[in-house]
Amino acid sequence: MIKLNTILLTACVLSLAACGGSEPEREFRPLSRISPAPESSYAVTEDSALDLSAAASSGNVSATDSVPQRAGRFLAYTHNRTISVPTDRLRDLLETHMTQCEDAGPENCLVTNSNVHGLETNYASGNLALKASPDWAIPFLEGLPESLGEFNSNVYASSTSTVDLTAQIIDTDARLEAQTTLRDRLQQLLESRDGDLGELLSVERELARVQSELDSYESQLANLRQRVSMSDINLSYDARVSPTSQSVWRPVTEAFGDFFRNVAFALSSIVTILAFVLPWLPVVVGLIWLFMFFFRKAFRKKKTTDAPVTTDKGDA
Repeated sequence: MIKLNTILLTACVLSLAACGGSEPEREFRPLSRISPAPESSYAVTEDSALDLSAAASSGNVSATDSVPQRAGRFLAYTHNRTISVPTDRLRDLLETHMTQCEDAGPENCLVTNSNVHGLETNYASGNLALKASPDWAIPFLEGLPESLGEFNSNVYASSTSTVDLTAQIIDTDARLEAQTTLRDRLQQLLESRDGDLGELLSVERELARVQSELDSYESQLANLRQRVSMSDINLSYDARVSPTSQSVWRPVTEAFGDFFRNVAFALSSIVTILAFVLPWLPVVVGLIWLFMFFFRKAFRKKKTTDAPVTTDKGDA
């Protein structure tokens, strides 16, 4: 009985330690056993990641060993490119980039979002969001300006940002390791069956709680691993009207094309103005009538006052 209570107390202490804040020593201690991967091995395939995850669950290797690094840090990259493209080639260019990504396979590139607006207009635009491994993303981005030549397009805005996930990955890995140790001890305690039914049920409840937290940490670590191993690429396409498509009469044709739309817009504006003016029209008319009434009354009074007074000299 005392032995079982001691083991349960130890399990609770380990659980609290796993849920506590990360200390500086624990935060950077795992880096000593994580050798930085070379540039060519920056990407991690799905099969190798699963193997390493299984090994980590058995206690043979840290789960962070499957996370690629650069300069000893776990960095998530985001690349943004804005492309100026003729409006009649915008859709073709976007579909070409999408096809390149799909042909590379899901382990190298994934299309997460694609949209096009206002095709065949001067304000057409499109967006393409990709998740790509650095082995595919870096050559694609470096060769992008040259590949745009056949579409008469060019990159006129470019930016790259990074997010350092080192602390999050190391902290999650430490919590995962602590919860794995706690789970193993609880399983050994449950297999020994050295207590009554109530104590065994208590151990099973604690084991279920620990397993739930363990699954949560594994999910968080898998998400962080995916963010590091797959860079985000955001491509924006802005339409550029080709000079050959313009002519001297183009403004006239556009004016005729917009004639009925402009007439309808003018009529709608008149109706809107009337809707605001009509409720106030009786008030305005009444104020004008009162103003004119008092003005005429004051003018007549002044005219009567200013009239000359005549005297009869014959009486004098």
